Amino acid sequence: MCISSRRKWLRHIFLNSFMFVLLFMVPVFPVFGDTVSLQECIRNALESNSDVRTAEKRLEIAYSNRLSSIGGILPNVSASAGYGYSGSESYSYGLSASQTLFDGFKSINSIGIENENLRAAKAELADARARIIFSITSGYINLYKAQEFLEMSEQIFERRKIQAESVKVKFDSGREHKGAYLTSEASLADAENQIKQARRDMETAGMRLASAAGFEITKNIAAEDVFDEMPEQGKEPDFEKIALNSPQTVRLNAAVNRARLSKQNAQGDFYPRISASGNYSKSGNDFLPQNESWRVGLNISLPVFTGFGNTVRLSNADANLMIAEINEKQGYIDKIISLREKWNRFMSSRENLTAAEKYLEAAKVRSEIARSQYSAGLLNYDNWIIIENDLVRYERSYLDSLAGLYTAAADWKYEKEAAEYE
Repeated sequence: MCISSRRKWLRHIFLNSFMFVLLFMVPVFPVFGDTVSLQECIRNALESNSDVRTAEKRLEIAYSNRLSSIGGILPNVSASAGYGYSGSESYSYGLSASQTLFDGFKSINSIGIENENLRAAKAELADARARIIFSITSGYINLYKAQEFLEMSEQIFERRKIQAESVKVKFDSGREHKGAYLTSEASLADAENQIKQARRDMETAGMRLASAAGFEITKNIAAEDVFDEMPEQGKEPDFEKIALNSPQTVRLNAAVNRARLSKQNAQGDFYPRISASGNYSKSGNDFLPQNESWRVGLNISLPVFTGFGNTVRLSNADANLMIAEINEKQGYIDKIISLREKWNRFMSSRENLTAAEKYLEAAKVRSEIARSQYSAGLLNYDNWIIIENDLVRYERSYLDSLAGLYTAAADWKYEKEAAEYE
């Protein structure tokens, strides 16, 4: 190679190297919306989400029903007053009370049923809150990933632009074939399309997060960096304990206890009912009458024949208890399996990220070497573009793995914290 040609090559290499360094020295800033923190999104979602509000109202109802059920074991007391006129005035005052002494334990069982309803309502609220937190966290991660992908797409576009210019210089001088030139132009056009698609995806992710968080979907929001701190791994958890305390299992267990108490109620239909009553009254022609009367009594009733209604209710209650126990057992097993799957996904995503990081590091080194070799004429375009495409692929794979890790960590955190609500 002659000295003049060598100088041209050196100038070309220097120009490409300078443009490449300049590219990474001057960052690209896409236009994002107003930055909203993850905690702000979660707080707003918990305040506005219909599932959470419904669960809160059901919990209030459960508290009220439990208080009402206690009335079944308390005495009923009533007061009365009367006035009449039939040639002369008459007045009367009275006080009466009744108390159930034994009703086949139905009143006690009713309190127990409402206690189980309260347990289920608490679990439902805890599950609703945890699901919303995970949903918002997942949406927030997706939005930040979309923002990062847009920045990455713009960086890829700039690299494709430099590559296309390098190929064009060689093509114009007859040192590169037309197929390479057309391929570089196609790659540049594809990179430009990726920017447009990434921007649309980012806008959609923002709208989806805004809707889930209870903001107006027209609110243009942006996410903060959520990839700044790696999720903690910790040791393998006690899956059986977490499954036992999970809201889903608690609700199934509450259903079993309700069914058992309902069966006991059905058995109580065959027991005698015992109650006591008493009243005290005064009557006379004066406003403060002096004629007194009182009465106390003890009532006992025993069902003899109810048209098989009690027997049918007991049979149905026994069947419902069996169904509830089957559902609880299977639900507990399914929960353990689900927890193990989510934990495995969390662990696998961490391992995948480690591998993706190594692949990306290797792809960057290969790209730098290949770029210099192509500029020096030591590597043809067909091999160079494979290496450059690998870099793009590994960049995207790394971002996917990073987002996958944080999403899997959030999913596991949802399960763990939901089981700690009490």
